[in-house]
Amino acid sequence: MTQIAKVLFFCIENLHADIQHLMGTDESGLRRKSALFILKMKEKRFLSQAAIDDMVEETCSVVTSALGMVNASIRGKLADAGVDLTSIDLESVFSNVPEPFSQLKSKHYQEKYFKEELGLIVSEITTKI
Repeated sequence: MTQIAKVLFFCIENLHADIQHLMGTDESGLRRKSALFILKMKEKRFLSQAAIDDMVEETCSVVTSALGMVNASIRGKLADAGVDLTSIDLESVFSNVPEPFSQLKSKHYQEKYFKEELGLIVSEITTKI
């Protein structure tokens, strides 16, 4: 194995920890950031629940696509460096990256998280026209 391949292999072994660090250290930190983002979009930008649902779905899709592209790029670089890809479990690194809105994909789960984890009182105002 060449020196470049050894360095790339070391980087791959630490990729999952680096990704988690960049996203807020762990899944619960990522979920908290995602929940706060949803709240911000609802309260500051006045987005409807339907718009929030679309945003959550599309964001998850974009993140999944981006991770697939990163995975393919890393595989290409490792192959170019002569690394035997069968000896690396790269798929587990990417499959362990949590979705940005894990457990926040519906109004029910969002409100539950807001109440239980953020201590917010969620109320719904209905108006009759």
